[in-house]
Amino acid sequence: MIEKINEELLFKYGTYILFPLFILYPSIHSEMFLFYLFLTLIKIKKTGYKKSGLELYIGLAIVGLGVSFLGNWQSKIIKQVFSVAKILVFPLFIYQFNPIRELEKKLLGLFNILGVYGILEFLVLKSKTMTPGSNRYFSYLGFFMDSSVVALSGYIYCFIYLLQKKEKSKIEKIVSAVGIFIFSYLVLLHQVRATYLSFVFVNILILVYLFIKIDRNKKIILILVLLFLGGVGLKSYKEISSSNNVYVKRIKSIGDTKKNHSNIARFYFWKTAVKTFKTSPINGIGYRRFNMNNIPVEPKYKNEFYHAHSELFSMLAEVGVVGTLLWYVFKLKILQLLYLERKKTLGLFLLLTFIAFEVQTFFEVYLVAKNTYRYLLLLLGFVYTNLKKEEN
Repeated sequence: MIEKINEELLFKYGTYILFPLFILYPSIHSEMFLFYLFLTLIKIKKTGYKKSGLELYIGLAIVGLGVSFLGNWQSKIIKQVFSVAKILVFPLFIYQFNPIRELEKKLLGLFNILGVYGILEFLVLKSKTMTPGSNRYFSYLGFFMDSSVVALSGYIYCFIYLLQKKEKSKIEKIVSAVGIFIFSYLVLLHQVRATYLSFVFVNILILVYLFIKIDRNKKIILILVLLFLGGVGLKSYKEISSSNNVYVKRIKSIGDTKKNHSNIARFYFWKTAVKTFKTSPINGIGYRRFNMNNIPVEPKYKNEFYHAHSELFSMLAEVGVVGTLLWYVFKLKILQLLYLERKKTLGLFLLLTFIAFEVQTFFEVYLVAKNTYRYLLLLLGFVYTNLKKEEN
């Protein structure tokens, strides 16, 4: 019976359907996990397990979170760790299968379709909002913060495709250029300040990369263009900064540490996380337990105390030195692998995407709904499999 199943065909076409569908409707994540698990078990039964080189580091990350169970002895900790483990194994599942052919072109098409849908969602449909009557709309992954990560990754991909891809048609150039503008606008529309910071940071990295890559004459042109844009920005700064535009206000609030409640609360949670860390520095108070249900805080902050509003500070409080160290060993391994593939379009895209995401995680926690991690680990699986098997 198993021999009659064409798992490669099911994997390919299932991915074409499920991955975009998950980005738009993340509630299918359990079904998606079972789909990939089922196909992976069949593949291993037929051809054996193929090592990707990520197994040790994924194992260390899971163990690091699981160690927080010791001394805290709550079954909820194990459940939460298991839910993360189900995400971290996605690249291992995907690595068992043949790489998706022409992945670069297919991602360009996917991102641009998502970009057009994203603009329509914000400006026309407006069917997805954080709360009824709220102006915090989103397009992807079920929440505005997660949605902004997809928008930023789409921007990075279109930009890198335009810069890095050597053989591309005029249509591909136009599509990637249009995608840059669409996704940069979507990043703005999401009003996620951590994503604004990531956007600036990743553009600096792209400019540095571009400056290194181009010849001397083009370097001079680039410097002149940047000086011109800088001059325009300085001349317009007062007018822009005094504007009542909602996006300008949102950007200005990033540096407001005295009046902005979100910033004040964030600093308070970080200090509370450090105090909590000191009570159990080795393995923490238990994964996903640094919140209003377990830690007393001032009443004015209680309703927004879901986590430390920073992955680093949440990790320190919840899993201590051991768990935090192992978690970031796993992340650094991913960055190392992608850095080695930076000369390729897919490698550079995902390297910049993960770097940008790390900037975002310093100011937010994406391990609650976990859909951003599902999205990134699936992308990692597709890209890493493509890059490694292309080499072999």
